[in-house]
Amino acid sequence: ISYSNRVAWWCNQCRSQSKGWDDFLFQSSRTQSQLNPMNATPTVYVVDDEEPIRHAFNVLLKTRGIPVQLFSSASEFLRAYRDDWRGCVFADIRMPEHSGVQIFRSLRMQGSALHVVLMTGSESFRSLPEFIDKEVLVLEKPFSARELEMIVNQALSA
Repeated sequence: ISYSNRVAWWCNQCRSQSKGWDDFLFQSSRTQSQLNPMNATPTVYVVDDEEPIRHAFNVLLKTRGIPVQLFSSASEFLRAYRDDWRGCVFADIRMPEHSGVQIFRSLRMQGSALHVVLMTGSESFRSLPEFIDKEVLVLEKPFSARELEMIVNQALSA
């Protein structure tokens, strides 16, 4: 099965488990002022260059009452990042400009306590540096809505 077919299947799984998913369409024009300034509630930040993945996260998490913010690139996320953010970051390992590993390193250099979950559609995570393997969770795509919910709960409660 091709990667795009697996993504489509995963998106359909998320849609079938939610009600009113059209109400939660991702809006790509997001500015710093639209982001939750105080971010008192732990939030899931999703950084992925694939719109269907961002959309599926948005649908699934919002229907479960979990705050989510979406970013289409690492640089968009890093420009918006504030040190008072709480929660976890789901970042694709492979993106055009910067990788999820670079997001992880940047957050650690800034002293961020955000938990990081790296997502991959391949076995590329097996080549991650050893120190990263111990500090991040790795989630292989495609994953079920149930798997995502479990790892979100794990990351937010850590």
